[in-house]
Amino acid sequence: MEELRKKQPARNPLRSGHPHNMYDMITETPNALKRVLEEEINNIKSIANILKDKKKIYLIGIGTSYHAALNAKYFLKSLGKVDCEAINSMEFILNPPLFNQDTNSYAMIIFSHSGIKTYSYQAYLKGKELNVYSVLVTSLNSVIEHPIDAIIRTSRQEQSAAFTISHSCSTLCSLLLSVEIGRLNGLVNTTIDNEVLMLPSLFSGILEKSIPEIKEWCKAAVKFENRYFMGYGGNESNAYEVSLKIQEATYTFCQGYNLEFYLHGPFIATNEKTLSTFIITSTTHQLDSAKHKEIIDRTLKSVNLVQNVNSTAALILSESDTTSASQIGKDTILIRAPDVSEPISVLTNLYILQLMTYFMAVEANTNPDSFKRNIPPFDTCFPKSGLIL
Repeated sequence: MEELRKKQPARNPLRSGHPHNMYDMITETPNALKRVLEEEINNIKSIANILKDKKKIYLIGIGTSYHAALNAKYFLKSLGKVDCEAINSMEFILNPPLFNQDTNSYAMIIFSHSGIKTYSYQAYLKGKELNVYSVLVTSLNSVIEHPIDAIIRTSRQEQSAAFTISHSCSTLCSLLLSVEIGRLNGLVNTTIDNEVLMLPSLFSGILEKSIPEIKEWCKAAVKFENRYFMGYGGNESNAYEVSLKIQEATYTFCQGYNLEFYLHGPFIATNEKTLSTFIITSTTHQLDSAKHKEIIDRTLKSVNLVQNVNSTAALILSESDTTSASQIGKDTILIRAPDVSEPISVLTNLYILQLMTYFMAVEANTNPDSFKRNIPPFDTCFPKSGLIL
């Protein structure tokens, strides 16, 4: 394992200020998505043809890669109608699922941006031991020395510990895989087919139009002690991901929640020192519009709930949404997102949240690339503790 780590390409040196490496990765993402759409699609279709007949698919990852597994779970269930389960890679190794004797009826998709995280690495070795069809979703530069059934490549190696471009690309790969499995099973959604092809331009549009609103949110966010993010459906994992990234990039506390979970406990810790950011998506072209409208209504009432305890709320909403803003307090911080169906919004909202993370780090004057590995005592704490990620 240690020899394999040594073979991985080195990252660029840290920079002292904006633009950090993380910014380069974010701005390269539209072209990286285009590469996936053009160069990985035939590989993904071949893999989908095998996965469509599997009884169950296990989705495995750790950290951001676990959030990629959650995204895949949402896509596979909603678009591919596949029975699947997302599992933390450490849990998969130490407390594995109970496979029956016919392991050929199962499959594993392992998300590992670097290909060398300890438990994710062990997971794809475990797949071969069990004779379970295994797919690795990893970067273009990952060095893979053990045989695996299939590999889907995402983007060039990350130059920041924030892992943004690879996460966006792995999420797109899961989306494409799920759409293709659905198609093979007779499920066709032309709206999503068309929106998928628009993703590179949608990301470019966010770069062109959304940064002023994002920076306003960041100027407010650095003043609060606590920051919460709430999402539902496909965007629940985005709430988890942005909280993880903000903690890594700004060295401050942040927490992501499922909307309903937040209401059933964490809300009580909300106060005037808290900024609560909610994510909603357009009511147009949704997989279940009636259910979607109900969740939007509950989200808007939650925004008002936060403001009724003298706390501050922010809302990420689609640019075509002309009614939601009229139903909440005038002091709500608004960030507009592209008007797309919920599955596509998992990607477009993720991109906005990555930009929010980056510019909050710039505002807080922290280095989002370093994982604090350049700041004592964090620079030596892992080897001193005997831990390898």
